[in-house]
Amino acid sequence: MSIRYNGLGSLVNARPLPNIVINNRSTDTTITYEANKSRLDKISNQFYNNPSYSWLILLANSQLAGIEIDLPSICKLRIPLPLNDVLREYEEKLKEYLQRY
Repeated sequence: MSIRYNGLGSLVNARPLPNIVINNRSTDTTITYEANKSRLDKISNQFYNNPSYSWLILLANSQLAGIEIDLPSICKLRIPLPLNDVLREYEEKLKEYLQRY
């Protein structure tokens, strides 16, 4: 199971995913997303060498959409970097959420 779901429970007693926003960093990069030419898993693989982190890109761009299909057909996407720092931030915010709720 991905760290994305750590502590949120099993399917029987699952908690909703928290609304975690990834902070801007000077190390972030921006790309142009085109729905007919781009896919978040491929973008994730390009920047993180792993296609499984598309959800991090969505969290960094939550003002645009919550799922890939809702992204505007052409838009600028912020890619949060470096991956280890972004994952650490996510884990800390998830831990805070779980302690609070």
